[in-house]
Amino acid sequence: RKSWQEAFIPSWSHARFCMICSLANILIWSILFFYSTERFHTNASIFTIPTVFTILLITELICTISIGARFLMLKYGQQRNPIGYTLFFISASLLITNVLLLMLHSLDIVSFAQLQWNYDFCVQIMFAIYLTCSILVEAIYFQAGYRFVFENNSMIISGIYGFKSGFVRPFFHAIYVAVKYTVVVAMVICTRDRYENINVHFYMFAVPFLMQLWLFALFCKRE
Repeated sequence: RKSWQEAFIPSWSHARFCMICSLANILIWSILFFYSTERFHTNASIFTIPTVFTILLITELICTISIGARFLMLKYGQQRNPIGYTLFFISASLLITNVLLLMLHSLDIVSFAQLQWNYDFCVQIMFAIYLTCSILVEAIYFQAGYRFVFENNSMIISGIYGFKSGFVRPFFHAIYVAVKYTVVVAMVICTRDRYENINVHFYMFAVPFLMQLWLFALFCKRE
C-alpha cells in the first residue's frame, strides 16, 4: 500500500488511547487554570471538570471492555463481551445523567427540593458509579484471562504470543488498575480539607501528578 493510503489512526484501540491522553491533559490544564485564579469555583470550572472526567471515565471503561473481549474470543469465537457492554451502557447513562443534573441544578433550571445536586455531590456520585462498574468489568477481564491461561492451556499452545497475552498483559494491567483506583479514591477523599473547604492545593498539585501517573501506567500497560 502507498503511504498516503495508510490509516492515520491505526486502530480504534489507538484512537481510544490518544483520547484518554488528550482528555487527561485537558483536565490537568483546566484544573491548573481554574484553581490558580482567585474566583476558581465558577460555573465554568463546575461544568468543565466533571464533564471532562466523565468522558475520560467512559472512554476508559470501553477500553477495558474491549481488551476483555479478546480473552472472551475463546468462548464466543469472536470479540464479544456482552455483560461488559451491558454494564457500560448502564454506567455511561448514569454518568451522563449525573453531569446533566449538576448543570440543571447549577443553572437553576430545575430546583431540587430536598437534594442538593452540587459539585461535591456530583463528583462523589460520578466516582461511585465508575468504581462499581469498573470493578465488575475488571472482574470479567481477569476471570477471562485466568481461564485463558490455566483452564484451556491456550497460552502453551499458542507459544510466545500466548504467554504475552496470557500473563504479561494481565500483569501490567493489574498494575494499571491499582494506579487508576488510587487516583479515583484520592479524588473521593481528598477534595475537601479538614475545615470542609475545597482543597485547592490538592487540585493544583496532587491531581496533575496523579493524572500523569495514570497516563504513565496506561502507557506501560499498552506497551
